[in-house]
Amino acid sequence: MMKLSSTAPGLLRSALSVILVAAVSVIFSACNLLKNPFDHDDDHHDDPDHDIITTVRVQMAAQASSFMAEYLWEDLDGVGGDNPSRIDTIVVEAGKTYTGMLTLANKAKTPSVDMTAEIREDADEHQVFYTLSAGVGSAPGTITVTDRDGRNLPLGLNFSWSVAQGGA
Repeated sequence: MMKLSSTAPGLLRSALSVILVAAVSVIFSACNLLKNPFDHDDDHHDDPDHDIITTVRVQMAAQASSFMAEYLWEDLDGVGGDNPSRIDTIVVEAGKTYTGMLTLANKAKTPSVDMTAEIREDADEHQVFYTLSAGVGSAPGTITVTDRDGRNLPLGLNFSWSVAQGGA
């Protein structure tokens, strides 16, 4: 039978501690390599090449009808400064379904920049969300995004709007 010296348990404990610290260090440094590709914490949001959206154009057509309309939201001086110069109210008919398309632009630059094309090009980095406001006593219905990015996630530049029966 082999006899361990009295310092052997201490050395074993020290060796295990060093191995444990090394393993934890490797795991934590590897976490950065396994970073979620959809995590944009390191994106540079202050980059000067990011354009602002000063104009939103919504084009809509009622299905099974000749109705077509265009609505605008414009804030030509961009974020801050003056309030938006134009905010159209979208009025829809109860029980109808509309198809729609957004066009986005930066008109603060000369010449103006078509942001829609840039968003489609980098679709995996963008998504448009919709919030509906109902008139008094009416339900707005449901908006369904009809376009997708390269990962098959909703993009939101194209949509379908089914207005509830009581909506207006």
